[in-house]
Amino acid sequence: MKKVVLLLSSLLLATTLTACGTESADQNSTEVSAEEKAEQPAVNWESSIKDLAATDQSETEKADAAEVLARAYKPSSEELKNFQTHIIEAFTSGEYLKDSTNAEYMLSNIFQSVVVERQADEAQAMKKYAQDFYQNTKYVYRGAETPDSESVKSNEEQMTNAINGK
Repeated sequence: MKKVVLLLSSLLLATTLTACGTESADQNSTEVSAEEKAEQPAVNWESSIKDLAATDQSETEKADAAEVLARAYKPSSEELKNFQTHIIEAFTSGEYLKDSTNAEYMLSNIFQSVVVERQADEAQAMKKYAQDFYQNTKYVYRGAETPDSESVKSNEEQMTNAINGK
């Protein structure tokens, strides 16, 4: 637990420092619009996930930390679209649960699905899709479910329906 707190503290500090550095640099530049500033992510999520995957924490601790990071993350609109595309392609290709021992891949999928779920409109099928993708990924990664379990298959049916607009 101390490692999770230390990792999260480091991420928050990095975010704060990056934001401070960005503000002062932006004050000197009149060519960066307010909209562009709002769409620039402050944290390199990929390196944060890579660092998290390399820790000796349990899968549960890593998954929880990836979720905390995702809940604080503000993606650009292009990045959000990329995350949506990624989690759909990972599912439709059948790859998303193939190697639950690949911590970096699984944590990246957890991160992206939580970001998508938090950014999606309540009425959108994408929100529900992202929630089901997240649940399957998290529970299989943690070892609580298997890719062929009944609950995973049920979520996958809902994910297919969401993609197909049902």
